[in-house]
Amino acid sequence: MPSGSSFRLTAVSSNISRAALGILDQALVSVPTYGMNLALARWLTTEEYGVFALAFSVLILFNAAASALVLEPLTVMASTCFHRFHSDYTDAVLRMQIVSAVPAFLVAVLVATVALVANVGVLSVIAKTIVSFPPILMFWVLRRMCYLHSNPVLALQGSAVYAAALASAILALKARTALSAGNAFVAVGLASTVACALHWKTLMHSINKNSRDTLSNIDSKEILKKHWSYGKWIGGVAVGGWVLTGAYPAVLAYSTGLASAATYRAIDILMAPVAQICTALSLQILPSTCRHISSKDGLTPNLLMARTSLLVLATLTPCIVFLCIWGRPVTKALFAKEQFANAVWLIPYLGGAIIMRAINDIALGNISRAFSRPDINCSATVGAALVTVVVGFPAVMRFGLSGVCAGLTLACTVEFSIYAVLLYQLLIRGEGSTVRIRSPESNAGRYHNRSSDVA
Repeated sequence: MPSGSSFRLTAVSSNISRAALGILDQALVSVPTYGMNLALARWLTTEEYGVFALAFSVLILFNAAASALVLEPLTVMASTCFHRFHSDYTDAVLRMQIVSAVPAFLVAVLVATVALVANVGVLSVIAKTIVSFPPILMFWVLRRMCYLHSNPVLALQGSAVYAAALASAILALKARTALSAGNAFVAVGLASTVACALHWKTLMHSINKNSRDTLSNIDSKEILKKHWSYGKWIGGVAVGGWVLTGAYPAVLAYSTGLASAATYRAIDILMAPVAQICTALSLQILPSTCRHISSKDGLTPNLLMARTSLLVLATLTPCIVFLCIWGRPVTKALFAKEQFANAVWLIPYLGGAIIMRAINDIALGNISRAFSRPDINCSATVGAALVTVVVGFPAVMRFGLSGVCAGLTLACTVEFSIYAVLLYQLLIRGEGSTVRIRSPESNAGRYHNRSSDVA
């Protein structure tokens, strides 16, 4: 009979394997998308890449809303509220995604019609972006469900298919001289559709095999209500975060031209690996922060915030310094455009904004999350977003890219100040809330629970 140490070793090995699969899965999605951005910046004209930057800004907004209202609630509720109806719940979410694609398609047709009548090329690209978003979102949902159904290998296979399909589509468009901003989004949508086809058959088989209840017993309105209840605070943070950083290409395109939007997007791509480091840090630090707060092991919230801030500074500062020193040759090598290389003066400002936002989100924001106070995160981010709209956007319209630097610095400072005030009130008054998602087991009859039949 295996000893306790053998079981622990097996568990550790399993966790390491799952983590490795998850990292490889994320890489297979992120690297091709990042490579596509680099290729478009290099191969398209500056103005056409500005159109892509504008449309990509719209896609980021859609992503922010979808993550808050679909992906995050799905991850939590499949294991909490609907854990006794896991398969039926995920099946219902999938069908809701299919239904939601219809209005998106109709909106895209309307935008495309207006673009055709008014002869506005930017609108036609945005129409292609809208059409492409439903399969992109479905791909994200299905990848998340692979992990919910304990099948990370299927997620990895789908991501590999997505990477191969996207790379093939972009290269084929380039070979046929048909590569454009709009067609790039169509390529992403088609690659997502191919990956969805692989995921769909296996997942639906798993859902049908493990289903305990009929689909009609899951109330779609109840699902929407719970997703909204959970995601509204996260949605405020996500949309506010988009205003802070993701909306600038649209404002630049409107006020100073597509070339400025393209330049900002190119430097933003250069900084993307640093932003990915921030994401990795947050994923590692949040569970640790929650454990320290709940166990009351002597590490006070103030000490945790100080330690995390120092970790963020120690990790990100060398990256920013490297880009400040070597930014120009790296930019010329990646993009082969002198205009983008001449904009490397943006790197210290964008890098400083990344560090400030990382401290705000990882050091301060994780404390409020550990106390189950997402309203603090929402208040800080939305407050900073309002400052961006009132002060930052007018600065961009008047001063162009210099206004972006001023707006980012001011918004990050305001976000830090709001966090500091609200966390001071929370910690001094000891108002750590215990907000939790209520499980619907008290309403089990509404879902026609038949777990006793299975037993």
